[in-house]
Amino acid sequence: AKRPAQSGSWIIEDLSSDIAEMTESASGGLTITVKNTPNDPIRIRKLEAGTTDHYLANIEFKLYKSSQVHEGKPIEGEEPILSGSTDQDGILNLSGLEESIYYLFETKTLDGYTLLDAPVMISTLNGQISASINNTPLTCVKVKDAHDQDVWEITVYNSPGVELPSTGGVGTHLIYLLGGLMTAFAAAALLIRRRRREAL
Repeated sequence: AKRPAQSGSWIIEDLSSDIAEMTESASGGLTITVKNTPNDPIRIRKLEAGTTDHYLANIEFKLYKSSQVHEGKPIEGEEPILSGSTDQDGILNLSGLEESIYYLFETKTLDGYTLLDAPVMISTLNGQISASINNTPLTCVKVKDAHDQDVWEITVYNSPGVELPSTGGVGTHLIYLLGGLMTAFAAAALLIRRRRREAL
């Protein structure tokens, strides 16, 4: 809308009908209805690596905008725009995100699984949704949710970790026992050798 100099009225330019609609009332009033298209919602689906239906629940995440992240880590003092954990179907809903680049950090995983070593980078630029970890693209497809609504689903896998013996556990006791036995045998061998020399 423009207001010409020294004018008491506004000039409304033509608008595309997919942006807004204008209607004039009998009294001369003008109503402008502005349309706003919601962004498609996005969700994460967490699965065990190598499976298609082993969903991982209670995996905790924090989502930040790229401006809140420096050198692969959240800037100290920055609050995440979303915190949450996956449900029983391995799903964490991120809702409709505005156009930007985001970093999703896995902050807690299940016992026996390894924590992601890098954040999931999510791009919502130019109406396109894409995601990657360490520059490796992730599967990102549009699916139907429980209400038959379109939603972008990003699949993230988690690998089972190798369980190591804890400090002071059975594994270390066995090593100490073998070391003690070897030391005792060596000491006994030296003692026998000394006695033989003395007997001669």
